[in-house]
Formats: sequence, structure tokens, C-alpha cells
Amino acid sequence: MNDNIEMLNYLYQIAEMSKDVIDQMLQQIKYLEFNDILREQLKNYENAVTKADTILNEEARVPKGTNIMPETMAYFENRVNALKDDSSTHIAEIITKGSTQVIFDITTTLNKVTHINNNTKDLARILIKIEQDNIEALKPFL
Repeated sequence: MNDNIEMLNYLYQIAEMSKDVIDQMLQQIKYLEFNDILREQLKNYENAVTKADTILNEEARVPKGTNIMPETMAYFENRVNALKDDSSTHIAEIITKGSTQVIFDITTTLNKVTHINNNTKDLARILIKIEQDNIEALKPFL
């Protein structure tokens, strides 16, 4: 297997899943104190999806959607759909926990793969930075 292509698909899936979760939150919860922050996060994830798609196309590959990450996507969908507490604090907590998990997952995966190119490493770093920025932006709401 090609570590670089697998990692690119993995990063694409994370960005796509994160984009979908934030979009779903924005649709369901209209009056959060930090809607602007979520819209910025959505834009960042959309840019990451586009970057991953571009890199994969350069490698003559088609991105694989989020279908191989069903447990993670289902977790976030269930959390969003089952929100009994739609307070800004609770939503900030859910997103912060998710961002922390994504940072852990990307870092762990980066440490396991051996043959990935600089574009792929850069995309991984971009996603980690997006998640770190998400956490920082939401800290005041925790």
C-alpha cells in the first residue's frame, strides 16, 4: 500500500467529516454565541478538503469519502442530533473534545507512516493547526 495516498485519504476524510459536523451544528443551532467562530471553522475545513482533493488529483487518485470512518462520524452525528443541552458551553465542549481527538489521531497516524511526501505532511500540519485554533477560539465559552 502507498502510505502517502492512504494518509491523504485519511486527512481528506477527517476534513470532510469535520466540515459535515460543523455544518450540521450550524443548521440545527441557529443562535449560538459563537456562530461566527463555527462559520470560520467550516471555511477552514472546506479549504482543507479542497487542498486534499487537489493533492490527490495530482497523484491521479480520487478521494475516498468518509465511509471508512463510520464510528467517528456516527458519534458526532449522534451527539449533535441528541442535543438536549444546546447551550454554547455544551457545544463548545463537544467541539473541543472532537478537536482534541483529531489532533491525537493525526499525530499518532503521522508517527506510524513512513513514506509520505511534504505536501501530505503540510496538510496534516494544517489540519492540526485548524484543530488547535478551534480549541483556542472556543476556550472562552467553556
